[in-house]
Amino acid sequence: MKLKDLQIGTQQPITLMVKKIEQATARNTTVYQRLTVRDTDGGEATILNWGDPMRLNVPAVINANLETSEYRETPSYRLIGFKVDDNADIQSFLPKPKIDAVKSWNDLVTMSKGMRESLRLIVGNVLTENKENFKHLPLSQSKSYARQNGVLEATLKLCKLVDGVCNQIELDRDLALSGAMLYYIGAVDTIDDAFNYTSADTLIGLGVSSYAKLMETVTKSLAAKDKVSKVIDLEEIKMVGHILLSRSKGIQTSIPEAIVLRHLDQIVTETELMENSMSDMEAGTSAFINGQKVYKKIENK
Repeated sequence: MKLKDLQIGTQQPITLMVKKIEQATARNTTVYQRLTVRDTDGGEATILNWGDPMRLNVPAVINANLETSEYRETPSYRLIGFKVDDNADIQSFLPKPKIDAVKSWNDLVTMSKGMRESLRLIVGNVLTENKENFKHLPLSQSKSYARQNGVLEATLKLCKLVDGVCNQIELDRDLALSGAMLYYIGAVDTIDDAFNYTSADTLIGLGVSSYAKLMETVTKSLAAKDKVSKVIDLEEIKMVGHILLSRSKGIQTSIPEAIVLRHLDQIVTETELMENSMSDMEAGTSAFINGQKVYKKIENK
């Protein structure tokens, strides 16, 4: 059973993943809950819970009984009852990955082998310390790479573009590649397993979060006086940190590698977003996507 299959005017059972639970207050001061849910077909909806408050650690899968009605010509869902399904696989409710995580991780490792030791070791430590989340989390909630392994997928594409550009433009390849490998690492703190943005996304942002990951690893190595600390070049760390902090318009880019990464990031994320948005368009038609008029070309036969 999918959300789109629920019939208006009926009560029907359905298995859903609860992504988010928010408290709300009606005009008559009655307190209720708004549940953001997802079915296995990718359909999402908001369900109203007027009964006993649901207390769950999300994401969680429930076997729900929903009452479907019509409100302003669209389906409206009310939770009648539910039971937590502890044996369900949450991953089956999330957008499927387009890459092989193991192979993509190994590709990154291979690309890093030619980098200067000072950069290779510290970047490797940052990625390793965040490996599991880095490999499987999405990059965004519903935009670019909003699927499992999205952070890893975007990172690998960015690194490949950097590698190609550095063969054409006189840049510090190792520095640019180091920045590319850590460009999205902050997402492990700004988005969660249920594709919800965390408070860190609002209060800190991806760039600062990525920078913090870098500096935490550097500080830890220096304090431990381990083998990595002996090769750390603080000037290079400063440059990588600048690349991460200047990814948005808050800090002006001051080195060519930072400028290149900012533009390549737009290529990686915006073309992906446009391609996804155009997937449902008919060939030969135009549409407005994020305020921009786009055209889907007719494929030659």
